[in-house]
Amino acid sequence: MPLNQQTQSATRPTTTVETGADISSLLSTHSEQTARLALDCHTRGDSARAMEILRPSLTENPQDSSLLCLAGAFAYAQQHFEQAEQYWNKAIEADNACAAAHFNLGRLYENKKDRAAAEAAYRRALEIDEHYPDAHINLAQLLKQQKQLDEAERHYRAALTQSPHIAEIHYNLAHMLHEQQRLPEAEPHYRMALQHQPDMITARNNLAVLLRITGREQEAEQHFRQILTDPNAYPLCAWNFSSLLLGQGRYAEGWQLHEWRYHVEHVNRKAIPPEVGFPRWQGESLAGKSLVIWPEQGFGDQIQFARYGKQLKQMGVTQLTLVCDSPLLGLLLSAPGFDSVLPLQQAQKRLDPHDYWVFPLSLPLFCHETPETIPAELPYVWAWTQRHEYWLERLPAAETGRRVGLAWKGNAEHGNDAQRSLPGLSTLKPLWGVGGIRFISLQKGAGNQEALDAATWSDQSLLALGSELRDFADTAAVIAALDLVICVDTAVAHLAGALGKPVWLLLPALGTDWRWLHERCDSSWYPDVMRLFRQQTPGDWDGVMEQVKLALYEFVRQPPAPAAEIHEPRTIWQYHTLAGIAEYHGEFELAAHLCLEALEQTTPTDPIRHELIVRGLYSLKKSGDLSSAISLAEREMPNWQHSPDFFFALGDLMLDWAMQNPDKALNEILPIVEASWLKCLEIGEQPSLPGSVAGRGSHLAAHNLAVFHDSLGNTERARLYREKGEQMKIESEQPAIVLDRK
Repeated sequence: MPLNQQTQSATRPTTTVETGADISSLLSTHSEQTARLALDCHTRGDSARAMEILRPSLTENPQDSSLLCLAGAFAYAQQHFEQAEQYWNKAIEADNACAAAHFNLGRLYENKKDRAAAEAAYRRALEIDEHYPDAHINLAQLLKQQKQLDEAERHYRAALTQSPHIAEIHYNLAHMLHEQQRLPEAEPHYRMALQHQPDMITARNNLAVLLRITGREQEAEQHFRQILTDPNAYPLCAWNFSSLLLGQGRYAEGWQLHEWRYHVEHVNRKAIPPEVGFPRWQGESLAGKSLVIWPEQGFGDQIQFARYGKQLKQMGVTQLTLVCDSPLLGLLLSAPGFDSVLPLQQAQKRLDPHDYWVFPLSLPLFCHETPETIPAELPYVWAWTQRHEYWLERLPAAETGRRVGLAWKGNAEHGNDAQRSLPGLSTLKPLWGVGGIRFISLQKGAGNQEALDAATWSDQSLLALGSELRDFADTAAVIAALDLVICVDTAVAHLAGALGKPVWLLLPALGTDWRWLHERCDSSWYPDVMRLFRQQTPGDWDGVMEQVKLALYEFVRQPPAPAAEIHEPRTIWQYHTLAGIAEYHGEFELAAHLCLEALEQTTPTDPIRHELIVRGLYSLKKSGDLSSAISLAEREMPNWQHSPDFFFALGDLMLDWAMQNPDKALNEILPIVEASWLKCLEIGEQPSLPGSVAGRGSHLAAHNLAVFHDSLGNTERARLYREKGEQMKIESEQPAIVLDRK
């Protein structure tokens, strides 16, 4: 199911072990009064007392399999698992045909995570008694977990043959069929489960989800509202119901219920509130406040809701921070309104205090959004000039035809991926016949190989770029140079829409996401640029391709749209962050350029200047421009006499300079290298300097000096620095000790 249409996981009707053979066989050989008294105590939860009552009879009849099985059940209930296992093994030694003992061992082995032993025990119980419903049920559950679905289904159906009145068996079978998208087969079993157990909330929730995704929303709503009369049923059901309401454009109630997606009792919650030490924003005034938007769910969600930066600033936010997954960082730097954009990994380690935090999908609720008031000014993200220029050279010339990007698969882990993704690239083959088109694959992951192999089965020229796209800033730069994007419901659709680029979105008939509403061929989220092509029947992508093919014929007859707007960085922190991304990708010349551009905008006292200079020195060195690096170092040295990072980078730089100038190395340059790293040790660690790297004022500098002297043959000095560095590293890893000076 889509992430906002989750079904409740299957449950097991037998959650306790069997007490043994039926009670009549017990009573035929033992005192009826004793047996009934022991079983009564066990039923009331006093298994210890039950064992005391049973023990004399067990002493008299130590080989009685029924008594041994009963004793194992009492021990198991007290969590004396080893003792329980011993009793059940003894029962099997006394009577290998004791099916209950084999079954109980299966339950015990399952709890011990020994699935192979559990499976063998259940199978042995069924060899003894093929009509043992609980053994069929538990074995089915085990097989389902191992993805052996056909055999699991046979055992569920065998259990139903013996026990058609047990609601949980109908439910478990329905849930498995539901997960396989066998919805017509699943539905009657959900209904049978509710017939036998009307208060089974999980069955009603799953039936409502099934009805919703198959288009019977009025009946689905009745079931959802019936569940919500019970406050304990809220988390999962409320979230599922919200997708129905949002899909109908009923935003007022839909967004409110959507808040249950991160509730602590939501069994499948995807949004985990961050532990940041300040409260969640719930609609309070933002005038003069600082706010963090914390990421949730997928890349597409983060792109879609980055549109709110500008609106939040207009509401009075003075410091607006966007936290995002790393692949989105370079892209979302361009979104307006944000004072800073941080990768999630960095924010989890260090985040400045703010007044509030909020999830992006909560913004429409607290901004009182309706379908008519969605902030939809496009574009709200842009491609960066340097990236765009690079990718423009990789694309076919505009004169050779309209450039159309393709993405036909989403993340395979998505709950509805079987419906939303195309079976394969070949599904798009009907489009190959449209003349005047140059197709470009934006597909990453498993689908990328299909694009690379396309030449073996198609005469269509397809440029496969997916494996070369390093992040969403790269993908944005490619899309900005295209005329059109055709894709399934994945992050590429949101990216193209956010860039203001024409995008045709291919939607399934089953499980259509709430944000695309019903029956519409356009989107309020991406007006004027997004066109929706919907399946009319489940699985019918051929019909969709026929619609798209006709639309493409018309598209190529229209004049090309104006070229997309491309952005240069505008702020110091944009330059700085883009430089870090370029450095990460090994684009050192670009990183150096961005650092130097940023430095031009800083003042001598700007805190970020330290990190820009150190990164600039490193990037200039790595790009091979040592002269520029040395000029920068000479100019800045008087300002950074207190920075171990500056002198660490200087030593590294001068070592490269020595290798390029061997005639001057020994007498002129290498002494500067040594002096630079000695200066690091003299200064020591300076964690208050922005961007300072721990160790450059201690063990990392000592390590460099050890390697330096090793290379010069000064083994004794090298040993001393190596030992010094090791000791410094140990000391740096030890917690500080605060002395009581009373």
